[in-house]
Amino acid sequence: MNQLTIQDLAIAVNMIDTAVERGAFKGNEIYNVGQLREKLASVVIEAQRAQEEANQPPVTAETFNAAGE
Repeated sequence: MNQLTIQDLAIAVNMIDTAVERGAFKGNEIYNVGQLREKLASVVIEAQRAQEEANQPPVTAETFNAAGE
């Protein structure tokens, strides 16, 4: 079974943006499309933040003091 990835969601956000720019939706559809776009984008952003945090080394007393804090 195929799984949906964060990259897939990011592609979907970009596709929505492109479709809107090209006028693919009627005026009465834009609100719902926009809501879906914002939901997808928020999932992508949160996943990116979590990945960035996971890639950061843990802050220890030594690294905190070495940074001059």
